[in-house]
Parts: sequence; C-alpha cells; structure tokens
Amino acid sequence: MPDLLVPWISIVAASAFLYWLRPQELTILDRKASTALNLPSSSDEDYSVADYLDYCEACVEFSRQLGISLRDLDRALFVYVTLLLRGKVLA
Repeated sequence: MPDLLVPWISIVAASAFLYWLRPQELTILDRKASTALNLPSSSDEDYSVADYLDYCEACVEFSRQLGISLRDLDRALFVYVTLLLRGKVLA
C-alpha cells in the first residue's frame, strides 16, 4: 500500500480514498475514533502508513467482534468520543 500514497497527500486524506477501494479491509483514519480505541492519536500530518495499517487492523477486529461494518464502527466511535468530550458518557 505505501506505493499508492503520494508524498503531498496526508495519510488521513489518503485513507478516505482507500476506504472506497476496500471498504471491508480499510477504514477512514479519524483522530477521534483512534482515541476511542486507545490508539495513538496524532495530528493529521504525524500519522504514518504503519499507524494507519495498525488502526485498520484494530478496527477490522473490533467490527468483527461486534458484528458490524467498518463504516458503522467508524460512526459509533465518532459519536462515542463526541459524547465523551461533552461529558455525556463515562470513559
């Protein structure tokens, strides 16, 4: 996959494109969602290809355990962290 990346495109932006190519294996890299999974959360420019692949692997495993799609997991994690940051749910 590193061969698919263009140096001036961030991993976060590339992940949005790559998701549409392989939605069962790859997901969109999201700082909030990675925080919810207790994975390192960097600025968009600091993510590496290895970070992205680790994130995808964790998301695929978690979505399989829950029996939901990667996209549904992404949405759920986004909502969870949004509510967490607003003090609406406990960690």
